[in-house]
Amino acid sequence: MKLQKAYSSDLEEDFPDIMVRFSGHLNQMGENVSTSVKLLRQIRESDIVDAYPNVEIALRLYFTIPVANTDGERSFSLFKRIKSRMRSNITQEKLNDTFILTIESDSTAVLNCKNLLISFACLKARKKTL
Repeated sequence: MKLQKAYSSDLEEDFPDIMVRFSGHLNQMGENVSTSVKLLRQIRESDIVDAYPNVEIALRLYFTIPVANTDGERSFSLFKRIKSRMRSNITQEKLNDTFILTIESDSTAVLNCKNLLISFACLKARKKTL
């Protein structure tokens, strides 16, 4: 009932009754489903999605709800460290770019910095040929 109230726009009012019927249906089938992923797979494979659409919706909601908020907390912790090191010596745009590079460190770790520096140096070279 709490799930239906929290997601009233996604789940119908009779969702608790549907869950009781669905549980009985699973018991009649004699299926032993150990995980929610297997349950969703079984619902889709046995074509009972049409009979129990709210059950499938509830499982999809369950899979999209984050387990923890560590990513957000990690970003703010990182923000605090970078901001304290840089203080007011950096513009807001550069500070934002630094945050993005730091937060997305997995993507930046695979970059070949040597090639990037050479390309940048060629673009910004101020040498004039005589």
